[in-house]
Amino acid sequence: MRDEPVRLGRPGEGGCRLRRGVLIVAVLALLLRLAVTFALPSRPFSDFRSYLVKAEALADRGNLEGMSAMHPPGYPAVLAVVFLLVPGVDRLLLAK
Repeated sequence: MRDEPVRLGRPGEGGCRLRRGVLIVAVLALLLRLAVTFALPSRPFSDFRSYLVKAEALADRGNLEGMSAMHPPGYPAVLAVVFLLVPGVDRLLLAK
C-alpha cells in the first residue's frame, strides 16, 4: 500500500472561483442599478433637492451658506467637485 495523500484539487482553487463568482455578481448588480437609475426620471425633492441646490451653489459661487447639522457640507462638496470636473453634463444626472 502507498501512503500518498489524497489530492482533491489545487490549493486555493475553490476560493479563487468563489471570489470570481462574487465579483461577477457584484459587477452585474452595479450595472443593473446604474441602468435603472439612469432610465427612470427624477424630480429632486426633500433631502435630494437640498443637497443638489447646495452643491450647485458651492460649484457656481463657492458659497457654503445654509449648511447645518441637518445637512452637513460633505456630500454637497463631493457633488460640487464632480460638477466642476464634468462640466456640460446635466447636474441632476450626475447627482443621481
